[in-house]
Amino acid sequence: MYRTQRVYRPIRWLSIRPATVSMKPHAIETPRMGDDSGRKDLRMPDDDEVFAVVTNMLGANRVKVRCMDGKERIARIPGKMQKRIWIREDDVVLVEPWDWQDEKADITWRYDKQEADQLRDEGHIQE
Repeated sequence: MYRTQRVYRPIRWLSIRPATVSMKPHAIETPRMGDDSGRKDLRMPDDDEVFAVVTNMLGANRVKVRCMDGKERIARIPGKMQKRIWIREDDVVLVEPWDWQDEKADITWRYDKQEADQLRDEGHIQE
């Protein structure tokens, strides 16, 4: 046999096997139409966080927010949220005011529309 000729041997690992068991999780609960009461557990502010509503987009990853403690602050969108979570005007967010400059803050969380409506209904956010 020459070097350039190939030897074809049977491949053992391609033998026919019985059907394998699916590894998909079957215990995932799907919401049912009659089961949900409309209330969802939401992330609430920690000791140093406060609810805020975005009032103006300033550019350069900065927004002006109206906090629920009665102050207007310039909030910074952190790098881990910049391209993943889009923040628009009238969004409800959690901000963490700076210790050394009270007129500035960092955004830590954004609520979607349904969550914001729930917070308004429960009285956490005043317009």
